Amino acid sequence: MLRVNDEIVGTGSFVDNHITRIYVSPEQQKKGYGTFILKAIESEIAKKYDRAYLDTSLSAVILYEKFGYKTKMHMKHPLENGAVLVYEIMEKELHHANTNINYDGKVFLPI
Repeated sequence: MLRVNDEIVGTGSFVDNHITRIYVSPEQQKKGYGTFILKAIESEIAKKYDRAYLDTSLSAVILYEKFGYKTKMHMKHPLENGAVLVYEIMEKELHHANTNINYDGKVFLPI
């Protein structure tokens, strides 16, 4: 969970080396908070694993590619009424990740 001035602005979670969720509230996006959460999770994963994985919607693939993730598999999951959920499984080779992030003159440090 990421707090700024006592307000929760975002959160992230992972299981083993699988990033399961990153969320930043819409009014707090484009401030570097999502990057900070991603880098902090990668740093924790890198303590035990050399790769991180995540599942993402097609619309977010370009975002994760900017952070070094590559698509490993295209997945389809049938839903009710003939709808199909399409998503990507992405992978990144990890090195020691630095969570000291400077964004727009602000420095974010893990506690």
